[in-house]
Amino acid sequence: RKEADELLRPYYNLLNLPGYYKIVMALHTDNTGSEQYTDYLSEARINEIYNLMASHTDNEGQLIPYALGASDPLLPNDSQNNRATNRRLEIFIVPDKLLIEMARTHKLQ
Repeated sequence: RKEADELLRPYYNLLNLPGYYKIVMALHTDNTGSEQYTDYLSEARINEIYNLMASHTDNEGQLIPYALGASDPLLPNDSQNNRATNRRLEIFIVPDKLLIEMARTHKLQ
């Protein structure tokens, strides 16, 4: 998508903070096509997103891409609107053990 850079921009600043977390990116497709095709499509798309995100950081180890294909739909793939909803990128910011410990002991500033 042409607007991918703009949509991902809020995460770019986060990428350059100290690495006390991982950014997990899960890419989903709808079920249009074979399982092999949807798996290929989600892998190609998440690789493009990973490359875009990685171009904004020196710490690519924070980024964890997952290509999930059509395996986890939010809605039944029985209409154009539902299929559009199922095609999505989910981004999870996961703290590491050090950040959790800092929060638990009130050492975050």
